[in-house]
Amino acid sequence: MIKDGFTINEYDKCIYTKTVKNACIIVCRYVDDMLILGTNIEFIKSTKQMLFNNFDMKDLGVADVILRIKITRTPDRISLYQSHYIDKMIERFKEHGIKENTNHFLPRSHLRKNTGIATDGVFSDYQKSYVFN
Repeated sequence: MIKDGFTINEYDKCIYTKTVKNACIIVCRYVDDMLILGTNIEFIKSTKQMLFNNFDMKDLGVADVILRIKITRTPDRISLYQSHYIDKMIERFKEHGIKENTNHFLPRSHLRKNTGIATDGVFSDYQKSYVFN
């Protein structure tokens, strides 16, 4: 990737970027998955060809799910969702006798600004939202 002019992101070593004139491409790698994003379809195609020439890989087409994140596209936006994964996990928990609580808001919960520091009680409220048999 470096030989082809890509730069490694200094904060996440699995992200490679390349800019040529007004076109930009981002290659995100996670274990054996790869997501390629770009501003120019020809730039994307040439990057895929470079990858095919150097690695044993297959093109799965336009991404609709990656790393359990669902990708939906409209003409003016791209949206990312994990609700399908949450639904799947709820079904999995139900198989083990865990029932979904219909009270989605815990009355004694107090919302406060996220400081980025975990506090006691964050998970205890979440655990109380399920009823065990």
